[in-house]
Amino acid sequence: MNQFLIYMKNQGLSEKTINEHSRGLVKYKNLGGDLKWDEDKVIQFIKQNYNEGSSQKSITSTLSKYRHYKGKTTETIRQFLQQTNAEASLLQRQKNDKLRENLPDIDFNKLLNGYYRDKQYKSFVILYLLTNYNTRNKDLVARVVNNESDLNPNENFIFIRDKDVVYIRNDYKTKDKYGMKQDVIKSKKFFNSVKEVDNLLIDDGNLDRQVKKVTGGINQSTLFKILITKNNNLKSIAKASKARGTNMDTIASSYDIT
Repeated sequence: MNQFLIYMKNQGLSEKTINEHSRGLVKYKNLGGDLKWDEDKVIQFIKQNYNEGSSQKSITSTLSKYRHYKGKTTETIRQFLQQTNAEASLLQRQKNDKLRENLPDIDFNKLLNGYYRDKQYKSFVILYLLTNYNTRNKDLVARVVNNESDLNPNENFIFIRDKDVVYIRNDYKTKDKYGMKQDVIKSKKFFNSVKEVDNLLIDDGNLDRQVKKVTGGINQSTLFKILITKNNNLKSIAKASKARGTNMDTIASSYDIT
């Protein structure tokens, strides 16, 4: 296993992806799978022990990579991987179709203006980042600072400058792939609001609950889906991809629900 980990690192895979493949192999063996089986037996085992869709897709990808590392044949299992990819996409589409029918109709601009009017500045800042920078919950665990000396490469920050604000993300889901994200925000309302708060979310083990208090009861993933449906064009999706740190293919398969 250690040699396989080294192989994956040499392939340039992120630590997150390597961990996912490692966990996949452990689960596969715990379920009774054997890495020495031929391709047909491996596929039969996957069909019997993993749910259709993303579960089959994930373990098939892992075993395909492992077999390639060991110099074993992969033609049949790669064909099966294409099939699981298609099935996973279809199931996601069906799930999204059902979700689209039940998406809440929330006017986020009205909600934002209400927070600003009522001087609920922290709620304004959080919702502004969710709607304009397509953040996940973890991105919003951030400190507000005025001095550059307070910054470090491990946390997220709202850095207030003389005339604008820099939103710095060092700790977010896809950091390994996209690196530090830094956005300059010049909105006057945002600038005025952020000066009134010390921090955004606090990681108390339930970030989702904190976000729902601000969004009108929906989680960040559903909020992102709503925004994508309202701005469903290539330019908007490309912008969301960059802001969120999610590739466009993922948005198309998992979030584009029109």
